[in-house]
Order: sequence, then C-alpha cells, then structure tokens
Amino acid sequence: MASYNVKLLDYGGTRQIRRYGANITKKEREYVEQYDMEYTPDDGYIMKKRRVVDVTPKQKRPQDDDEKEDNKKSERPEFWKIKKLRENTNRAKGKIYEIARANVWEWFITLTFNPQIIDSIDYDRVKYVTSDFFHAMRKKYAPDLKYLIVPEFHLDGKKYHFHGILSNIGNMPMYDSGLTFNSKVVYNLTTWRFGFSTATQVTDTRRVASYITKYITKELCAVTDGRHRYLNSSNCDRPRVYEYNMSSEEYSEALEGIYDNIGHMKTIKIPYTKNKVEYIEIDDF
Repeated sequence: MASYNVKLLDYGGTRQIRRYGANITKKEREYVEQYDMEYTPDDGYIMKKRRVVDVTPKQKRPQDDDEKEDNKKSERPEFWKIKKLRENTNRAKGKIYEIARANVWEWFITLTFNPQIIDSIDYDRVKYVTSDFFHAMRKKYAPDLKYLIVPEFHLDGKKYHFHGILSNIGNMPMYDSGLTFNSKVVYNLTTWRFGFSTATQVTDTRRVASYITKYITKELCAVTDGRHRYLNSSNCDRPRVYEYNMSSEEYSEALEGIYDNIGHMKTIKIPYTKNKVEYIEIDDF
C-alpha cells in the first residue's frame, strides 16, 4: 500500500499544501477490462461493449487501540453513527470546495421553489428539476456554461432551495431587479419559472468557494444519505493533486523557496482520529 503525509493541490493560480501529522495510507487500485458479448447468426459472438472495472479488494483500514476499544462497546452505536455522518459531510465538503477552487466564477445565484409549482420537501424532485434547468440553459443559451449547485434547508428544516456559482453564462437572460446587496446589483433569472431567483456578480473566487461549501451541513447530509449532494457541469476543472511522503527535513527544505508566497496557514485536528492537518495557502509564483 502507498502512503503520503503531504498533499499539494494546484488550483491553477493558487496552490494549497496539506501536511498530515500521521501518514495517510492508500490502497493501490486494480482495474480489469470486462466485455459484453452478443451472439448473431452471421458472425457468432461479437464484442458489444467494453468497460474498465475497479476490482480492488475491499480492505478494512487499520484501527488504533481507541477504535478497537470502541468497537467492543456495543452500547455506543450512536458514536459510530455520528462518526460516519461527520465523515460523509467532510467528504462532500471537500469535493465541493475543490471544484469551486479550481474554477473562476462570475455569478452567485440562489434558486427557491414556489410550493404551488414544486413540492420543495421532495429532494429528489427539486434536484431533478434544477439539473434539467441547467441542461436546458446549456443547450439553448450557454453551451460553455459552468455551474456548481448545492442545496440548503429552509429554516423549517424541511424545504429545500439551492445556491450556486456560474461562469460562461453566454446569453442566459437576466434582468436588474432594482435591488442591491452589499453594494452589488441583484439580478433575477428570467428563465427560472419554479420560484424566486437572485444573481449577483462574484468578485473573489477563493472566498466564494469557502462560502458555498458552508451550506453542506451534517443535518443536510443526514437526510440525503446515499444521494448526490451537489450538481456540477461536466466541464468544471479539477485541481491537479500531488502526494508525497516527506521527512521533516525534506518538508522544511521544500518550503524555503516559497515563504514569500505563503498567504495563510492553519492547523486543525481531524475529529475522531489522532491525526491533524496543517494547511498552507500559496499564491501563484
């Protein structure tokens, strides 16, 4: 198994270094080609479809002494439920943040649903309607449209609305609502006919990446278990990721030449583990 303790994420213009207190172990992936065969009277069996399948054996990760002890305590099922929920939430946040950071965004939008038109309590329904809307926008107005859309609960904890970030909006129609927010003109999307909409221009892509990630909460993840928690267009860029196993001396030496480019540093402890992560933000150089 491979392992690393330093990860570099290149977002194209900015970079982020993550240094882990304890090594992260990765399984080597194994893939095989599988074929679907079809019989025809003239040609016999012919290959109909080829696909590559991940056949990596599932393996439980090593457990530390604390986890082994917790596993013995059957009276603590709630602990494991909370732990799994936290892991799912952090995983969703991480994927959303990486997509948001790796792209340049122009618009921040909010989409709500009129209950007389759409049952906004039905997550699958509102997600489908929203996804279909953006497919239609790409087809009719903006073939290069990029979008990243995340759900949020209303204050009642039952209904959903969506927030999103867009770029390359082409000829998507918007009109000035006559309102402003934080000195920005608030626009409405004229083609959004399922409820109310707002759109304001983005001035800081890194900041909006952090902002949109905050909408993914434990409560939201708990009720959307097993379902996609965000929508994104296929043309969204992803960060280039590099992983290293470095000694303290090698790590210090690698940082020597970039001290002037470091913009922000912080260290956090990973909940339910003995690990911690040091984050370093680096401006392009």
